[in-house]
Amino acid sequence: AQHFSPIIDSLKNLFMADRGTLFLVDEPRKKLVASIATISENDRHGVLHIDLEWTQGIIGMCFQKIIENNNSEMDQRPKKWIRTAGYPDLNTCKSPLRVLNVPNVLDEPAFYQKVDDHSAYQTVSVMCIPIYSVSQLLAVAPDDPTSHKQSNKAETISSLSIVGIVQLINKINPKKSRNITAKNNFIPFTQQDCIRA
Repeated sequence: AQHFSPIIDSLKNLFMADRGTLFLVDEPRKKLVASIATISENDRHGVLHIDLEWTQGIIGMCFQKIIENNNSEMDQRPKKWIRTAGYPDLNTCKSPLRVLNVPNVLDEPAFYQKVDDHSAYQTVSVMCIPIYSVSQLLAVAPDDPTSHKQSNKAETISSLSIVGIVQLINKINPKKSRNITAKNNFIPFTQQDCIRA
């Protein structure tokens, strides 16, 4: 996680987030794991390790919806599931890239309060940005059984899989003073923020 700290810090600064965390997918254990390397002024000092079931919390809900690829459900909530430029499935362009925007975590049933309780931090709003890994696969067409010729048709297929999710928390209100104990110093992330992600 330390290798990604400069990237997470850049995203925090770009979107004016108070906190940023990279959750990596641990497929064998079906977990989303993070070691927070970007600690804000509101936290206890030290590193917080988060190890969640990949169905748990807002981050788990985001992961599940992305891998389920349920576009019709996401299209019904366009202010929550923001479409961005590009497609994760480059071959069919069926599913647009999406960013999850939760302006108020208390209105989201998937919110997992225990992480805030453990860290002595108060989450108000969240933006989740899926991170994909691209694999290039070589697909060779099978031989035609009606012909005695060998097929030499090959094509490259791009395959994308979700490897992590960046979670940005609590957009800082630039018009308020930096009183670190006041939650009214935070404002929700906007649709424009999500589109820029």
